[in-house]
Amino acid sequence: MSMLTATITPEISCRRDGALRQCKVIRHMLGNWRIEQPISIKGIRDESSGGFRRGKSNGGSSTHITVVETQSGEIWLVNRPSTVADSATTKIQRFLNDPTQTSVQIRSVAWLHLNEPVSNGFWFMFSIVMFVIAYQRLVNQRIYRCEFDKTRDLVRVTQQGLLTSKTIEFPISKIRAIHNVKRLGRNYIGSDCVVLKLRSAQEDVYIGEAVWGKKTMAEHYFWGSIRFSKALEEGRQAIVSFLQD
Repeated sequence: MSMLTATITPEISCRRDGALRQCKVIRHMLGNWRIEQPISIKGIRDESSGGFRRGKSNGGSSTHITVVETQSGEIWLVNRPSTVADSATTKIQRFLNDPTQTSVQIRSVAWLHLNEPVSNGFWFMFSIVMFVIAYQRLVNQRIYRCEFDKTRDLVRVTQQGLLTSKTIEFPISKIRAIHNVKRLGRNYIGSDCVVLKLRSAQEDVYIGEAVWGKKTMAEHYFWGSIRFSKALEEGRQAIVSFLQD
């Protein structure tokens, strides 16, 4: 339901006071939020070439798209009248041409409705995709805890995930370098990482990873610079200073 309430639906409201005609567009969004803007109607037309667009039937009515041309652009009204006379185009034209009609108010319906099979399938698939993306992000999220003990020549790195926890221990003397790298893999695309490169053939050890956050220039090459997470770079420099002290 939150997907439906987030849809922006326009509404045209016009009133006539003698020879003075005043119109405005009201854009409904996020539940009870609305934005109003005065408009001047320059023209009106049906989007479909045949005038009255016949779409998928919904309770005996057809889909009708009215395009209202104003000084600030076009406003599309989607409605499902049972007859041509009930369409938004006919109602607005009647108000514009009939000086005895004092007002007209037409609100567009949402493009998608939860009570239609096509819309139900769309929202269902959309929800599934969003759930899978959120689940993958949550499962692949890692919290790193690093402990450096010079007296025991020991490094302990704990990688805590949502479902798993992994701890690695090795001597400080095995550390060859500490680098910032860009990680391109299954978990994240373009995430910033701090890795310990070891002297042995053992795999590099990741001790920090960030996807968001403020960036800083950390590496310079002849073809340009690479920006890394500022927080990770500051952490890397702190570790380098500690080990060199």
